[in-house]
Amino acid sequence: CDNVDLLSHMTLSEIGANPNNDNTSDIWGWVSPVTGKERSGRRTPFERDKLARSVAIAIRKRPIEPDRVERMISAIVRQLESMGETELPSSTIGELMMKHLKQLDDVAYVRYASVYRDFRETEDFARFLGEEGLSDPSE
Repeated sequence: CDNVDLLSHMTLSEIGANPNNDNTSDIWGWVSPVTGKERSGRRTPFERDKLARSVAIAIRKRPIEPDRVERMISAIVRQLESMGETELPSSTIGELMMKHLKQLDDVAYVRYASVYRDFRETEDFARFLGEEGLSDPSE
């Protein structure tokens, strides 16, 4: 059973959705006071479960304890909410996610980066790995 399976079988409250199931803004991020502003200018409410799904994809089949994943997601949500801004560029959310994934697992970090930074060619991966000090220097 991999981490994606674990997260997909958890209830919303287990992955951090609003346990009261109401429309209040709270630390759980189900209905967050933070809105993401995408490059296109479109505004979307920040949702903790969307963040959890992105993490689940990045960590798929990686040997990472679910508790560590939950702590990471909670830390990201707390950091976003502590910024005191009601609207944040989606790039701020993405970069924060990258920072936390890098600390969690190199493979998950590269997986997320490949989508977030829109890698198109193997050279994109090689350049990123080199910039991040993740490539094998003997090659």
